[in-house]
Amino acid sequence: MAVKIGSFVAPSSGGAPQSQSISGLGFPPKVLIIWTAGLTAENSFEQTTDIRFSMGFSNSTQERGVCYYEQDASDPTNTRGYIDDDVYVQLASDGSITQRAKVDSLDSDGFTIGWDVHNNVATILYFMAIGGADITDSDIGHFISPASTPNQIVSGLGLTPSIVFLMSTNAVGTSLPVGTAAGVFTLTAFSNADNHRGISISSQSAIGNSNTHTAQINSHAWVSLLTNTNFNRADFVSLSSGAFEIDWQTNVESTILAYMAIEGGDWAIGHQTLAAATGNQDTALGFTPEGALVWGAADVLMYVPATTNIITEGLLSMGASDGASHRAAFVRSRDAQTRIFAISRQQSDVAVLFGDENATPGIEALATLAFPTNTFRSVWSDAPVVNTFLFYVALRGGAPPAPAGPPVGSLVLAGAGV
Repeated sequence: MAVKIGSFVAPSSGGAPQSQSISGLGFPPKVLIIWTAGLTAENSFEQTTDIRFSMGFSNSTQERGVCYYEQDASDPTNTRGYIDDDVYVQLASDGSITQRAKVDSLDSDGFTIGWDVHNNVATILYFMAIGGADITDSDIGHFISPASTPNQIVSGLGLTPSIVFLMSTNAVGTSLPVGTAAGVFTLTAFSNADNHRGISISSQSAIGNSNTHTAQINSHAWVSLLTNTNFNRADFVSLSSGAFEIDWQTNVESTILAYMAIEGGDWAIGHQTLAAATGNQDTALGFTPEGALVWGAADVLMYVPATTNIITEGLLSMGASDGASHRAAFVRSRDAQTRIFAISRQQSDVAVLFGDENATPGIEALATLAFPTNTFRSVWSDAPVVNTFLFYVALRGGAPPAPAGPPVGSLVLAGAGV
């Protein structure tokens, strides 16, 4: 097994700088994905807490991280985004950084986090560690979308990508770090012309009533909401030696996109159309996964350019599973409210978590994941709404490296105690 899902808690004292070691993975990781809703407690809804959803990629040499922020009960609305060349960043209501960390090293059984900004708040962070003999290389960086609609080649990767993840907050600039006075988070993944999925959530800042929207994406390499009607959209063209290429169909604004390209391993990108039932829902794959990253918005609308199909609410569940351990973070923000109505929750025993929009929020749907032979399986303990979608990136990294054997020329004895 070369995928591990887990969590760690930011130090509650000591400030910055300081180091924090996370171990017990059982293999040396090659790539990390880190995410959080910015909470200090699990398994309960937070209604009076600002939304601070953060996500980042790291191979310890290169990393990128973003933060999507909404201030709860703000009137006029106060939303922000930030993209950094560290794996993790959190924002305050004025856009200042309250927490920031990088991966100092990927170790033989874990990784080491280096805190360079820390407010001594014990935030719970989730991670997906990916390793294995079949993962041969990775490249993490960023590029700037053009202010027009040409094809764009992102080159100089030093590898041939098997999969590419893109992530952005629609920040505008020429270098990192940079923030933006609007809340936007977009994540997409693609491996070829038929396999690409994503989600984009936006919340407009400095207006009277809240204006929050979500797009679920299954037919484009990139769709990023700017408001409820304006968006940047690109289609997949190719993965090639040292590069990937996308074709911009609409580009309202030139923005910074972070990417993570991984070479090697087996990857399956897709979605399940959910039944309103508890129990198992299976999708056949061409390999047996070791883990999966999953996301969704608990809605029946799938983005289509001609009709847009934009969800009039901010919704995001981001989770992962290795079949034994599961983690999920959920945020929800109502549209057309006189002030921002924000809900957050983190949960350590599920990979999929959807909450309702009631004044006292409740669970809308919960699921863990399992990986029988050549199968991606969602296991629903609370039934989802019929015909909503669950998006997945399932992977197999290959066997961990074998333990080192005895030195050449050494004598190994068989018998008791050996």
